Amino acid sequence: MGHLLRTCVIAIALLAGGAGGHASAATDPEEARVYIEDLGERTLDLLQSNLSQAELVAAFRELFTGYFDAYTIGRFVLGIHWRRATPEQQNTFVDLFRELMVQTYARRFSDYAGQGFRVNGAGPEGASDAMVLSQVIQPQAPPVTVQWRVRDQGGTLNIIDVVIEGVSMAITYRNEFNSVIQRTGGMDGLLDAMRRSIAEERQGE
Repeated sequence: MGHLLRTCVIAIALLAGGAGGHASAATDPEEARVYIEDLGERTLDLLQSNLSQAELVAAFRELFTGYFDAYTIGRFVLGIHWRRATPEQQNTFVDLFRELMVQTYARRFSDYAGQGFRVNGAGPEGASDAMVLSQVIQPQAPPVTVQWRVRDQGGTLNIIDVVIEGVSMAITYRNEFNSVIQRTGGMDGLLDAMRRSIAEERQGE
């Protein structure tokens, strides 16, 4: 697995997802900073545990479903295809997207090899979000810059994107899924492709 993907695994491991919604107030950068620091500590503890692969997947799913806003990310990732999808397709996509993220990144926890995590600051991002700046510290390589986009949704903080060395997770998935839809002819083709990917990841548990 490439350097960027290994770094992405550590970064994504430090976040998770909750229910979607619209931002109701500007996100306090300091609250967002503390949120990322606390979640980072929890995840690093998990990465250093001696859990089996199945236990690791279950633990990561709990983190993911608790903090990461799969609904908001899902709407952005699909773009125009979200508006064209039926409500059933939308709901199925969000469920599959969440599980795909869990399976993909939990399977790659084994690449963790003593990296550290440091939050360097936070500031406003747009009208309603905050961007938390951090670094993944690597024992034998330069630190990697990771930015976390956090949104206050009705008093609950959620992470809605991660930018690793300038590469947005949300935009990367958007490009990938759009390509699949164009190749397969529609939403049903994308959903089938996601099911296959999840099944392949589960075979390794």
